[in-house]
Amino acid sequence: MTQLLALLGVTAAVLALTGLAKHFLIANPKLPTWPAYAFTGMVGSPVRETARAIVCLCMGFKLTRIALYKRNDADGTLGYVDYTFFPGPLSYIGRALEGLAPCAVGALLLCLLTGIAYDVPTPPQDVMGILYWIPEALTEILWSLWTEADSDPLSLLIITGLFLVALHAVPTLTDLHRLSYGLITFTPIVLFIGALLWFIRSAHFPYIEGLFIQVERWLIPGTYDAVQWIAVSILMLCVAAVLSAMLFVVIPTLAVSVWHKLTRKPVANPEAVEP
Repeated sequence: MTQLLALLGVTAAVLALTGLAKHFLIANPKLPTWPAYAFTGMVGSPVRETARAIVCLCMGFKLTRIALYKRNDADGTLGYVDYTFFPGPLSYIGRALEGLAPCAVGALLLCLLTGIAYDVPTPPQDVMGILYWIPEALTEILWSLWTEADSDPLSLLIITGLFLVALHAVPTLTDLHRLSYGLITFTPIVLFIGALLWFIRSAHFPYIEGLFIQVERWLIPGTYDAVQWIAVSILMLCVAAVLSAMLFVVIPTLAVSVWHKLTRKPVANPEAVEP
C-alpha cells in the first residue's frame, strides 16, 4: 500500500508542477506567449470544457452557462462552465472531480489512441525505486511518441491533436484549488474507513477474516494494475503537454519575435528640424 501511495503521490506532484509551469510560463495574458497559447485552445479548450460539463451533470450540479471556446485576455480563460450547487462534503468532492476531469480525459485519449502505455516498463515496488523509474518512463514515452508520429501522416495528425488536447488538459490554478478542497474533504473519510476496516480485521472474527482474505485476493492485483496505469497515463499527459508547449507556443513565439526584430524598420522622427 505504501508503494502505491508513493507512486500516486510522485505522479500527482509531476502533474501539479506541470500545471503550475504552464500557468506561469506560457498561459498568462501578460506574457508574449499568450496569443499562441490561446490559438491552441481552439482544439484543446472544447475538449476540456466538455469533460468538465459532463462531470458536473453526473454530480448533479446545475449548469447555468457554458462556453467551449471564448477567449478572455483579461483573466486568461479560454472557456468556462458555470454551475450552481448545494455546499457540502459531496459537493466539494464533485468539484474536485470536475477539476480532474480534463486530466482524466486527456490521459485516456492518449492511452487509447496511441497504446504507448503498454511500452512503459512496470514501476518497481519499492519507494526509492519509483524515483529512479520516473526518468526511465519519461524516456520511453518520448521515444514511443516519436516513433508513433514518424510512422505515417495520419499518426502524425493524431499525435498533433493529442498534444493540443494535453496542453489544455493539465490542471490550471483553479483546478488545483478545487482539487485541494476535495483532498481535504476526502482524506478524513478515507482515513476513517481505513481505521474502521483495520479495527474489524484485527478483531479476528473467523467469518469476517476469511471474507477479508477473499476480497484482498480479488482486489489487490487489480488495484496495483490500475494505479500503475494511472501513473503512466499521467506521465504521458505531462510529456505531451510539455512538448506541445514547446512546439506550438514557445517556438512560434520566439520565431515571430525574431522576425519582427529582423524586419523592423527605423521610423523617422516627425519633430526633427532640418538645419
